[in-house]
Amino acid sequence: MANQDLSFLQQDCALTLREGLKELYAKQPEVGASAQKVGALFVDHDATHVIFGCDTTFKGEAVLDAWTLGGTDIGWKGAMAYSRMPEVKEIIQQLVKEEGGRLRLYAKYFVTVFPKVMRVRFGPVRRLTKRWPYHGISEQMWARPIKELREEYGIKVVN
Repeated sequence: MANQDLSFLQQDCALTLREGLKELYAKQPEVGASAQKVGALFVDHDATHVIFGCDTTFKGEAVLDAWTLGGTDIGWKGAMAYSRMPEVKEIIQQLVKEEGGRLRLYAKYFVTVFPKVMRVRFGPVRRLTKRWPYHGISEQMWARPIKELREEYGIKVVN
């Protein structure tokens, strides 16, 4: 799940939200295949990658968690329900295996990722002008440029 020069990682991305999602799926077909298999819940999650400008690396997913919990309307209950999905558990198990086990994964998280997650959670997330609708993306929003949506919501991409 590597970053492959995704346009939506740039603050001033001119693509529409729909185009940004298509770019993610084109450059990372495994992400698109998961969304096609699981459906709307994965598409909603993938849209947060696009709007918040987070890649699908371990670090990008962790930073996205900070954005999602603090900057969307999903809430803890919705986030926990998502994390309990068998498909999500499978992805987490794959990540644990790739990182050499849970202990190594946790060590990596707390040493390299946690500080950035906290900077995002208590920096840009707090400066949002309104919360992103996790499940309620309208057709008009899908058709708008990512740059405009970020301006409206006060989203600042953190690289």
